[in-house]
Amino acid sequence: MLEDLDDKKLINRSNEFKPSVTLNGETKSGFAWLLEFYPELTQARVRADRIRDNKPASRLRVRLRKENWEQLSSIWEQFSRRYMLQFERSGASLEQIAAEVLRDPALYIRQKPSQVQQRLVSNEDNGRFEVAQREGELAASEFMAGMKYGHFLKQLALRTSLPVNVLHPVLMAMLRDVLHGDSRYLSEISLDNMTRALQARINAHFAQRHDYLPLDFQASTSVFDSTARQFREEISAEIVGKNVDENAIDDPRSLYQIPPLRYDSVDPELSLLKYDYPQQVSVFGKLPKRAIQIPKYTGGSTTPDFVYRIERQDADSVYLLVETKAENMRVGDQVILDAQRKFFDMLRRQNINVEFAEATSAPAVFSTINGLIEGKVN
Repeated sequence: MLEDLDDKKLINRSNEFKPSVTLNGETKSGFAWLLEFYPELTQARVRADRIRDNKPASRLRVRLRKENWEQLSSIWEQFSRRYMLQFERSGASLEQIAAEVLRDPALYIRQKPSQVQQRLVSNEDNGRFEVAQREGELAASEFMAGMKYGHFLKQLALRTSLPVNVLHPVLMAMLRDVLHGDSRYLSEISLDNMTRALQARINAHFAQRHDYLPLDFQASTSVFDSTARQFREEISAEIVGKNVDENAIDDPRSLYQIPPLRYDSVDPELSLLKYDYPQQVSVFGKLPKRAIQIPKYTGGSTTPDFVYRIERQDADSVYLLVETKAENMRVGDQVILDAQRKFFDMLRRQNINVEFAEATSAPAVFSTINGLIEGKVN
């Protein structure tokens, strides 16, 4: 293939595709001619060991171990109640937050066009030729034109959920007085920078200034029927976990009938589900999506990943709720943790024996459980 591409003058001596090649009066890039001469390169293939004959998860059901869920019934009376978010009055307004964030000149970046460099390389393992590519800025090029002001402002409002009349005065003042009217600063990079900075600042502001007010009614969730006041017989497998372990050893304390064992992540979820817990752990398992529905101050709701009932010799049982997260958390992950921590703190103030823990590894959860067995409190 390499000799053929060289004969057709589609590549240079470094095996890089030429940007412009004319054949039979038609001009294309060398890479475009490659795809025309070798159409099989565009045909997607799937490795045989990657093909699985799985039924859609939405049609599969998981049966609950009702006797174990019943051990959670007293705490679920609280979880199934509806709660209203109550915000604390604050001197800092959205206008002040927007002004403090958007006045940072470091957020405004002019953007250069990028180029994609493509090269034909030989794979030493299988002897085949493959196309390798890398992307980078054009070294000697002008900055790209920015977005139109109205479009940029609209996108920023949509991404941050802030009103246009809050963003416009600050953004216009920066463009006029600091950036000297250079609209090239209204780039996609600038938009991303501002979105992240505003979201982080707003989340940090409201995370400490809200609480939960319980309402006098219950609502059904994915696992609990509030009308019948009982747990469901079965639920969709998809909301428990997208992956399956058919060889898991059954534990009579599990919330579901096993096998199969359903999970989303190997670390730490699968490790937590397959662990042989001390006998003081009477019930444990992964919570399905929308099992509790804790309101988030950014909208929507959240449910912790795991629940444990832990028996203590000289005290009442305690319920541990665990949210697992990666170490490199996103802004949205922090919002979830803030909401759950606030919610369970509110329940504890009502003398409900519930503990909350966030964990990035299975050993951290094991340590928390051992501490609760010994009578320690988070």
